[in-house]
Amino acid sequence: MGKHDDEIGHLLRRSHGVIRASSHPHLRAAVTSLVAQGVLVRPAPGLVAAASMLGQLETSLEIVREWQPDAVLLGRAAIAVDWCPELSCEEVSIAISGRPTRTVLGLRVFRAQYPGELVTERHGHLLLTPPAAALWSAARGDWDPLCTTLRRRGDVTPATLMRTAALAPRAEGPGWRAAAARARRNPWSVAEVDLHDFFRAARLIGWEGNPRMVLDGRVVFPDARFVASRTIVEVDSEQHHGGPVARIRDNERRNLFTSHGWKVLNLTPTEIATQPGRAIARIRQLLHQREMLPERPQERRAPAA
Repeated sequence: MGKHDDEIGHLLRRSHGVIRASSHPHLRAAVTSLVAQGVLVRPAPGLVAAASMLGQLETSLEIVREWQPDAVLLGRAAIAVDWCPELSCEEVSIAISGRPTRTVLGLRVFRAQYPGELVTERHGHLLLTPPAAALWSAARGDWDPLCTTLRRRGDVTPATLMRTAALAPRAEGPGWRAAAARARRNPWSVAEVDLHDFFRAARLIGWEGNPRMVLDGRVVFPDARFVASRTIVEVDSEQHHGGPVARIRDNERRNLFTSHGWKVLNLTPTEIATQPGRAIARIRQLLHQREMLPERPQERRAPAA
């Protein structure tokens, strides 16, 4: 162990695993040795970081703060820093105005500029606003941040997403608008995004996503509701419906709905993906005619999966 290792360790612990080498010239030789040993790495110009802490959110944020303090946090990183620290973020994405000159460890760097309406500041970082961060992720196929935002933030709605998408930079506009359109029925989970896509493909109309209902003094939000036929559709994903506690809760919900005259149909993501014909037939048996558009000829000829 080198004579400066304890000091370096103290500095790393105090600054989330990142130090600027030029601020500690007397440690230059020790830092070089630890880099050679793989204990330290050089994630960005002028910085060294503890290899064991690389990839941790706070370490990546410290790299951003030291390397590009004017960068804008995107997607999951923006949401985690702003209001949802428990949201997983394995890689921090940032936008900078200039062209990235090198790969930075722990970061995914984009060249982009966002209008001031889409950027806010939290804890010393610039970041996309909640609806903008959610759309940024969804446009790249990562829907959990958007669903989490809709489920947990009353100030973000499908209408908010549409207004935000209209402000997107030109290059990102089509992706943001497509994501906002796909989320227009208020999905609260990725499984519900697929369920709503499934409803549209099956030409079902007259339904609502996660409507607020008060039954016996209890507030509940069914995954989807068809009012004309008094039908509730629940999608039972493993993420939100797995385990004995969740099954007890789901049975209580079903009993509550049925006691108030609602029919309840439970589908699974697997059934929707692998047996769509069967799932469509099950739904159509329950619905009122005005909740269904006429089937296309090719749909009538197609056998159930």
